[in-house]
Amino acid sequence: MTTLESSLHLSINEHLNSEICLGSVTNVDTAKLWLRNTFLFHRIQKNPMHYGIAKDGSETWEGRFDAMVIQALQSLEKSQLISIEDSVLSPTDYGLQMSKLYIKQASMDTMLAIPEKASKRDIVGLTSLSYRVTDANCP
Repeated sequence: MTTLESSLHLSINEHLNSEICLGSVTNVDTAKLWLRNTFLFHRIQKNPMHYGIAKDGSETWEGRFDAMVIQALQSLEKSQLISIEDSVLSPTDYGLQMSKLYIKQASMDTMLAIPEKASKRDIVGLTSLSYRVTDANCP
């Protein structure tokens, strides 16, 4: 018998961004609830070693996942993909494009770092770097 495991932890930021763009996640609390209702949440409690995610003795899995959500939201906000105001989550135009075109966050970060007057050589160099970084993260 083969045990099925989740791969959500490998692209949690991209999925969370998409849920915000869809409007199914609208604030920090719904983001936490969304993650607690995933297959990942259930599998990580059964096989935490597989995911490389641990918690200390006094921490609950809910608390550990809440911390993961906050970290993902802060990363998305830092990348200018979402805005957070009074716990309300809104996608930016960049976040909407990322979701619509299935772009990884690392690639969006690279694209958003391209200077306004970049040469074609600069753009090709940055996009190939982004591809290598993204490709390295894929199993």
